[in-house]
Amino acid sequence: MQGPGRSLSWLLLMLMVVSSQVRSAAPECDGKFKNGSKPLAAEIRRGVNLCGADLRGVQLPGADLRDINLRGADLRDTDLSRARLHAALLDQANLSKADLRGTLFVGADLLNVNLQGARLAGADFSAADLRGALLAHVDARGAILIGADMRGANLNAADLREVQMSGAILSKADLAQARLERTVLDWGILDNVNMRGARLHDINLRNAQLTDADLRGADLSAAKLDEAVLDYAKMSGADLTGASLYRAQLRGAVLIGAKLIGADASFANLSEALLMRADLSHANLLNADVRGADFTGTILTGTKLEQTRNMATKPTPYLDDPLKRPDPMVPR
Repeated sequence: MQGPGRSLSWLLLMLMVVSSQVRSAAPECDGKFKNGSKPLAAEIRRGVNLCGADLRGVQLPGADLRDINLRGADLRDTDLSRARLHAALLDQANLSKADLRGTLFVGADLLNVNLQGARLAGADFSAADLRGALLAHVDARGAILIGADMRGANLNAADLREVQMSGAILSKADLAQARLERTVLDWGILDNVNMRGARLHDINLRNAQLTDADLRGADLSAAKLDEAVLDYAKMSGADLTGASLYRAQLRGAVLIGAKLIGADASFANLSEALLMRADLSHANLLNADVRGADFTGTILTGTKLEQTRNMATKPTPYLDDPLKRPDPMVPR
């Protein structure tokens, strides 16, 4: 599990910690706009203190607003497309329905920011602090969130297709029904994340941490989950058709009724996993550890079981009528 990617992930994490410590020393809302007054156009520039200001509807496409203080500011319906907001302070700001396409938020503080309905396609949030941010239903296709801290963020039904999110932290975030097809999220930290019903086709989650993640009913077809940690993940009804789970950790994972048709789980750890009524047709379990796993009613047509480790008894493959498979909830 060691390598240059892991080193990069830790480096990004350390940079965010240092950045958050610097932000804590930034000025509070003590400027002349703290009561929600409107600044003049000439006052909206790089590095100024506009904390709490009323900037609704302001048009500033391409503006240089690096290091600006916009804490708690009202930025609804603004046009900040392609603006530069590196290291800006935007915590508690309201950016709902703002045009932020191509905007640069590298290293910015967006703690608990409201981005509901904002247009974020192509925006760059690398190493930004988005903890607790409201991003439900946003369009962020093609955005960059490398190393972003999004713990506890609300991304329900967000469109995150083809987003670059390597090393992002999404622990306890809500991504239910979100779209992340072809998104790159390798080395991400997603413990206790809610991805129920999410569309994750061809997502890259290599080496990601997904302990206790909720992936029930998610589409993980063709997903890249090599060496990912999915211990105790809830994956009932998930579609993992053609997914790559090489050396993945799935200890105690719940995969009841899941589809793993043609999946590669070679050398994976499936000990104590619940695979009742799952479809593993033509899956590869070569050298997988299945100690204590429950294969009751599992479909194993053409499954590669050579050198499968710690299989106490050969599982019974129910190949004909799915309705004839025993119900795992009924005592045998």
